[in-house]
Amino acid sequence: MRSPRVSLIGGALTALLVYVLAYRGGVRPFRLIIVGIAVGAFLSSISSMLLLAVSPEKAMLVATWGAGSLSGLGFEQLRLTAAVFAALLICSVGVVRPLVHLEMGDDTALALGVNAQRARLTATVTGVALTALVTAAVGPIAFIALAAPQIAQRLTRSSTTLRIAPAALTGAAVLVAADFIAQRVDLPVGVVTVCVGGAYLAWLLARQYKGGHR
Repeated sequence: MRSPRVSLIGGALTALLVYVLAYRGGVRPFRLIIVGIAVGAFLSSISSMLLLAVSPEKAMLVATWGAGSLSGLGFEQLRLTAAVFAALLICSVGVVRPLVHLEMGDDTALALGVNAQRARLTATVTGVALTALVTAAVGPIAFIALAAPQIAQRLTRSSTTLRIAPAALTGAAVLVAADFIAQRVDLPVGVVTVCVGGAYLAWLLARQYKGGHR
């Protein structure tokens, strides 16, 4: 298992860099996403450059981890991260209500007593910490966090994707299903989630685009 401490520090520094670059008298979601994509591409290029400098054996190990894999994991890894995960889960519950208000716009959220910038910063720090903690153990398993809230929203017929319990349970179910498929086709689970999750999100975007032009 990779060091959770190193992963958390790296994630925090990356998130801080994105936040600073995106800050222009405040942080807007669209600007935050664009800057995040740019920083992610920059770090990926550095990672690729470093892979070229190591032996092929080490490069293969890193590439396998980079695809995301549950192979070889057990309760020992769970015990190492359980305490940190529990603390972060409590924090995530506390940021849900402000984010629900932010869905109605910054002005409405402000009228309801929500500090928009502080709520976004708290949510970003909590999300980055949760992501870094999981990534340290299993690697970057993509699309689960993007697809699970959307699926949970439709299963529960909720008006928002910001419901932790349904989204978490849906994400766990999707990951277990993806891992079942990955074991049958002998691929890292991250490859399966990219294929399935990417196809689902593409369908979802196409459906929303079509609905917006009726």
